Amino acid sequence: MAAAVLIGSGLPVFTLVVALIALLVSLYYVLSPWRYSGRDELVTGLIWYPDRDVLLFCMADGSRLKVEETLSMAAVPGLVAISVITEKRVRPVWLVVTPDQLDSAGWRRLKIMVEWGGFVQREASGQG
Repeated sequence: MAAAVLIGSGLPVFTLVVALIALLVSLYYVLSPWRYSGRDELVTGLIWYPDRDVLLFCMADGSRLKVEETLSMAAVPGLVAISVITEKRVRPVWLVVTPDQLDSAGWRRLKIMVEWGGFVQREASGQG
């Protein structure tokens, strides 16, 4: 949109080229934090012991999120989204996992957990 305004403004060619280059550079710097943000928050592993009610997600930065309870879980082909409460965070965390983030056994276990409700979930109380 900004490029269209610049082109339609009737500026001299040199000024127009400099302004368009400045616009592209500024767009790169505005969007570059989004390219790199979230890489450390990618799920890279799953540790689940159903008999002990232990669920840990291994993150890309090497940390582990211990899940206290799940609020909601959804699975579609190629994607699993889970809203969880962890031991170190006050607010719920949404984890989005794709098959390429886990090994085949981890992905299969995660799908089973989501489809069969294999981890402690918060009871719906209607209290908001």
